[in-house]
Amino acid sequence: MPKRNSNNRAQQTLNPRTGRTPICDIHHKTRIDSRLSEVSESKRTSEMREALFKEVFGDDKRRRVQTYGTRTSHTDVFGHGSSKVQIDVEMQSLHNQLIETQEQLRLQREAQ
Repeated sequence: MPKRNSNNRAQQTLNPRTGRTPICDIHHKTRIDSRLSEVSESKRTSEMREALFKEVFGDDKRRRVQTYGTRTSHTDVFGHGSSKVQIDVEMQSLHNQLIETQEQLRLQREAQ
């Protein structure tokens, strides 16, 4: 048996050496890096990176938040009073306010 094991080890060509980093993390990082290399520098916005992250990792699972480990829940990260829906609504409201402010500034510049 020991001889067969040593023969099998000698035939192996790929030796994964990732240390304490799980191989799935390396796989996801490779996928993200390869997709980022397909996009030009000028198009690498935070929205595009967020979409790419969701494409590779998927949405948050029920009561869990991606990349925070197995024991971290949504309330640990975002608190008890907030939910993803509430955050999305607040972000949309702030985005609408920004658009309105930009439009007002544009109209003021045109009036001058």
